[in-house]
Amino acid sequence: MLNPRRMIIKKEILFIWKGNLFKYNLNDGNSTIQKITKTEFDSYFKETSLPKEMNQISKEDKYASSLNSLEEFCNKSYIQTANEHFSSFFIYLYDNIFAAYLNVNIIFDNAEIDYICVDKKFLRKSISFQLISLFETICKQENFSKIDKILLEVGALNEPAINLYHKLGYKKISERKNYYKSKEDAFIMEKIL
Repeated sequence: MLNPRRMIIKKEILFIWKGNLFKYNLNDGNSTIQKITKTEFDSYFKETSLPKEMNQISKEDKYASSLNSLEEFCNKSYIQTANEHFSSFFIYLYDNIFAAYLNVNIIFDNAEIDYICVDKKFLRKSISFQLISLFETICKQENFSKIDKILLEVGALNEPAINLYHKLGYKKISERKNYYKSKEDAFIMEKIL
């Protein structure tokens, strides 16, 4: 008989890169990146649309984008296939539940983390760390796009995020005063790959 405490929770990251769809299984010891079809990708979101899922988990976040912005971002990501400039997103599924997402923009050999959000029910499970780590791995691979530098903005008062970025090797390079609607400053951070 199986021990319920030993049951494995299925963890996957779905992502789009230059118009192609991929799946990364975090439970697999090999952790390989697998190309998937649009039909397979869409099967994860039977009940609702991807932008609505993104909006649902980020609606309480003061740094979040609007539903219209998320819809526009997703629609662009599906069709952008250019090598030098495109948008992408990474989706973390925890036991087939939409738990988190990461939006990024690629411009030539630079990447910008636009937004990352984890559903409150899934905090403290290293999900942000896993999303960003996979994104960085992809950025270093020639067959995806060789990226030299990743930039991001983070609220100056968002200590958990700042601590995560420091742990991942990001350094503060600049500051934007009164950047957010709340008049909170933003730190600009970068990581050279």
